[in-house]
Amino acid sequence: MLTILALALVAPPAKGVPAKAVPAKAALVKVAPASVAPIEVPFKVAERAIIVDATVNGRTVSLMFDTGFSAWVNVNSNISLGKPTGKTTMVDFVGTSEADTVKIKSLQLGGKPVNCSSNAEAFISGNTDYSLGYNTHCDGLMGFAVIKDNITEINFEKKKFIIYPRSFDITKLPVDNKKKFLVKLSP
Repeated sequence: MLTILALALVAPPAKGVPAKAVPAKAALVKVAPASVAPIEVPFKVAERAIIVDATVNGRTVSLMFDTGFSAWVNVNSNISLGKPTGKTTMVDFVGTSEADTVKIKSLQLGGKPVNCSSNAEAFISGNTDYSLGYNTHCDGLMGFAVIKDNITEINFEKKKFIIYPRSFDITKLPVDNKKKFLVKLSP
């Protein structure tokens, strides 16, 4: 079964590219460095979850992709991503909790750097056993902020994210609304 979920979100035009109207189903990509070919990021499908390997601040982690988590990364307190730089209060369907934060200095998916905003933070929250919940090794969550500025295809048949370059026209993706879908996600 092939299912494609492409995110169509508008980002500012590339430096030196004139601004123009962008159709509602078109989008621009923000991936560093400027890339001609799509970036392919393999993932595995665990029980009720997509698990993707990432490198955050030089540390390789396995993260469950969670579109309901609007921030960048949330990892177990046993994972060291650097010295805490602050604190935050996390609110979810279970309640509220306090967590240390660590500035994300570098983030890679599929070995390729991803642009992080200047306020990108990883949350370090408790000693949660994510692996038990997904029946596979998992260090935490990768939130929607990681891909929100990208055209991202989630291809379940090939088990990979495909992050397209800035020049890609999302309206050219074949869509049949049976096996392939084009959906705009909002945080």
